[in-house]
Amino acid sequence: MWRVGIATAVVLLGLAACGETAVEPSVTVEDTGCSSSDPSGWPSGPLNIEVTSSVDSVAAVVMGTYTDGYGRDDLVAYGSDVSVRPGFIDALEIFQVPSGSTTVVFDHGSGTYFMVCMPDPNTMVVLDDVVVGE
Repeated sequence: MWRVGIATAVVLLGLAACGETAVEPSVTVEDTGCSSSDPSGWPSGPLNIEVTSSVDSVAAVVMGTYTDGYGRDDLVAYGSDVSVRPGFIDALEIFQVPSGSTTVVFDHGSGTYFMVCMPDPNTMVVLDDVVVGE
């Protein structure tokens, strides 16, 4: 009887593992704002992020780190007007994104990174933080 129980558990674990698929990293930029797929489901390691923009001009996706003691809530509280860059972030990558679809690569090792998009040069939309594992 216990063999049947073990075999059932193995099959259920296998099915559960098959059901857990990584979310493809993606960001969408529009005139009205930006969105991303759920970064908590993105794969670990270097990220190939598919960016789709319907903005007529060049937009941007910015990723980087917070200085000590700051976090996402501080970036959200800063607001969307970034005519002056927040002093508590370090931008590691500024990906300029033309209208259409492109893939950008973010490869800065493990850590927690902020991610914002900019549909225009003075407007920031804060997306969820990205946690990259080893």
